Amino acid sequence: MAWKWVALSLGGLLVCGSMYAVYSDRTFAAEATSIQRKWLQYEQSGVSNVRIRGLDRQLEDIENKRIGPIPAVWLGHAAEIAQKMKALNTESEKIMQETVSKERQQAVAALRQLVQTEGQWAKSGHTDREGQLNGAHTIAAYNQLAHQWRIDREKWVEAVDKLKQVSGGYTSGKPSDVASDVVKLSALLASPSFTEAEAQKGRALLAQASAYDRKSPLVQFAQHKAMVGRLHGLIANLEEVLAEKEREEFPFGSAFQQYVKNSESTVSVAVYDAVNGKTYTYLPDLQFDTASIVKVTIMGALLRQAEVTNAPLSSDAQNLMTPMIEQSDNDAATSLWNLAGDSGGIDVFLQAVGMKQTTAGQDGFWGLTQTTALDQVNLLRDFAFSNAILGDTERQYGLDLMKNVTSCEDWGVSAGVSSTAFVALKNGWLPIEDNNWQINSIGYIDGDQRNYVVAVLTRDNPTEDYGIQTVEDISKMLWDALKH
Repeated sequence: MAWKWVALSLGGLLVCGSMYAVYSDRTFAAEATSIQRKWLQYEQSGVSNVRIRGLDRQLEDIENKRIGPIPAVWLGHAAEIAQKMKALNTESEKIMQETVSKERQQAVAALRQLVQTEGQWAKSGHTDREGQLNGAHTIAAYNQLAHQWRIDREKWVEAVDKLKQVSGGYTSGKPSDVASDVVKLSALLASPSFTEAEAQKGRALLAQASAYDRKSPLVQFAQHKAMVGRLHGLIANLEEVLAEKEREEFPFGSAFQQYVKNSESTVSVAVYDAVNGKTYTYLPDLQFDTASIVKVTIMGALLRQAEVTNAPLSSDAQNLMTPMIEQSDNDAATSLWNLAGDSGGIDVFLQAVGMKQTTAGQDGFWGLTQTTALDQVNLLRDFAFSNAILGDTERQYGLDLMKNVTSCEDWGVSAGVSSTAFVALKNGWLPIEDNNWQINSIGYIDGDQRNYVVAVLTRDNPTEDYGIQTVEDISKMLWDALKH
């Protein structure tokens, strides 16, 4: 009876008391179920279950508080219970908002890392990514974006690492092997030896390589093998073309071609290589004033006359021959020119030697004799090697004089030649007009696996020294090229 009375009294208190309003068990259960469903959705969407469990314990505390066997919610003030339930809802929403904000921050961080990693290539897709970020509002959406951007970054880093491995590293931000091949191809195309079609192929591939350099490492890695293959293939083809042309042009290869292209001088060269019996020429038909190299022709004409008449040179002629050749004495040259029969006597010798492009003494001046490099080589061959024009005694006489030129005239085709090699030469120089020096050098070189006669004729030299330097630079190239 006492327990029932308490129950009835409490019941009456709940119903009739002015301080309390009933917060029914059914109402509490409905609200509890609703909020628990919300928590489940939150948890499924990515909210930490640890935080959800903390809220769930608060709900249990509200529900399980009792006064003896009676749940506290039966006795609680309705407004107080409602306030606690509202607080739980507010806390739930706060946790949800904090989680969404946190996930957004993580997505922003992932995007920032991706952009920093991609560098200059980030611009192309960055606007789209910003749009995706601004369009996301849920934890799942932010998670998905962050996850994808982390994967994109990992792929990017992996592609860069692989690209560096297969290309030998980076040079100026570009795959090293591609950069190296571009430099090599550009250098090759600087040669004037290629046809326009060959050069066009090279320029087109350089344009492709330039476009390749602007692509992202992901694309570069995917296209790397093909790009390198095209570069290697064309470089090999062009190098073979160049090698073949250099073999055909030997010894006037690409280095020589580039040199004369950049020179102020007009140059003509002829070489007879006695080792292989071949004659090589560069612009062999150009006409030049001989200047003092004609003195070898004067000497040859007199020696030929001695050969034909079977009479040795007179002592007077020999006394003039030495200063004409060794000191380049002009008075001696004039006397011997006249002794040889002037231009008419010289012409007879020119015909015998086969110097068809040489015209003796314009206006009677022996120094203005017109000649070509090839004719000068034909002349020198008759001094250097046994022939029907000059006997061995005459040949040796002439070579001895050219071997002993005075030191101040020992320049020209002797440049770069080994000190152990035999050198017989004669030089000529003539200031035709201001800034137009004619500088010529002819000679015979034998030794160190070389045996050749050479003529280097130049004009349009701005100074005498410039012309001498030009002749000597060419001499060095020929000496290097003609080694067997």
